[in-house]
Amino acid sequence: MDFVLFAVLIKNFGVKWYYANVVSFTLINLVHYALSIRFVFESGARFAKPQEIVLTFLASLVGLLVNQLALYVLVSLLGLGVLIAKIGAIGTTFFWNYFVRQNFIFRKHHAQSSAGWASLN
Repeated sequence: MDFVLFAVLIKNFGVKWYYANVVSFTLINLVHYALSIRFVFESGARFAKPQEIVLTFLASLVGLLVNQLALYVLVSLLGLGVLIAKIGAIGTTFFWNYFVRQNFIFRKHHAQSSAGWASLN
């Protein structure tokens, strides 16, 4: 979805890649959040909903910076075509986003009960 919106903005509307990337990445991350709490992660597992949204926004902001940097390197420094570069940038950012969500934002707390601890001794 990110790639398609990015391509449409560039090819059909003549938007510069760095602006198109911000728009497509931001909109798709809003959709991604809604889909991920519906199908992948358990919302509220670790943080209250408002904190979870803020943390997801911050993780996405870092993801956007990673994505912009990857695009800059691939397009401006390595000379790749912008659409090919976007594929590489999406791959790079995908791993960042999933890792942060899986291991920090949506990770469940595992409270250890004293009875469970005693049974291990």
